Amino acid sequence: MIYMLSMELFGTSLAIDDFPLSKHIVGLGLSDWDVYAEKLATKFDYTNTFLDQDPRLDIRIPDDSLDGTVDFMIASDVFEHVPPPVSPCFKNARRMLKDHGVLIFSVPYTAGDGITKEHYPALYDFEIEDRDGTRVLVNRTKAGAVEEFEDPVFHGGSGLTLEMRVFTESSLLEEFRRAAFEPVKVHRGPDFGHGIYWAVDWSLPMAARAGPMGARSWSGRGAGASRRRLGSPALKAAQRGAASSARVATFGAHSSLPATNE
Repeated sequence: MIYMLSMELFGTSLAIDDFPLSKHIVGLGLSDWDVYAEKLATKFDYTNTFLDQDPRLDIRIPDDSLDGTVDFMIASDVFEHVPPPVSPCFKNARRMLKDHGVLIFSVPYTAGDGITKEHYPALYDFEIEDRDGTRVLVNRTKAGAVEEFEDPVFHGGSGLTLEMRVFTESSLLEEFRRAAFEPVKVHRGPDFGHGIYWAVDWSLPMAARAGPMGARSWSGRGAGASRRRLGSPALKAAQRGAASSARVATFGAHSSLPATNE
């Protein structure tokens, strides 16, 4: 993720300690790893946000005051855990970015074509039950029907990071296209100087640039929406108010959209 950020911001691969001091650049993390989040905060006007602790941000319902305020956003293995529908989250990320800002992005995905496999497309009111050592997801749909799914998949800890879906490369590119991201780079190339080498052609990290939104700007939220900086008390209060009520989640048709490879 840091390699991609360096390439997108500075056009060269730098270790994070070698990043120039750039406090005019505004960055936002979605539950970023604290090892690099702490260093990013010393280089940029960067805020790492969380779903379940301050500073809070739920990518499904970000506060309007974030619209058009961010130069870069990092979402590392987040979007596979967001309760459905996931498409609005791509649009929300684009809305928060300034024009030509960049989303540094990774999720598990399969190579090639195909649509996203949603494990629980009708998820609405759910809980995880333990039945004689077997975990069962019990969901009550919006229409009131009860669904049960045995052995749900978790990443990084039981009950914390429920896998909601598996993307494909083409379905991700379509999500980016619909959300007005262009171009999108799939970072396939190595950076041997910093120990980066990809032995597979799936789940590769991506960098998506915020393209022009035109008449769709801010998804109809109005030109008068406020633009506060990430560190302002008003915005921190807004982030605290955006906490999700989801019980189990953290941040934790396809098309021929062209993607560049690096």
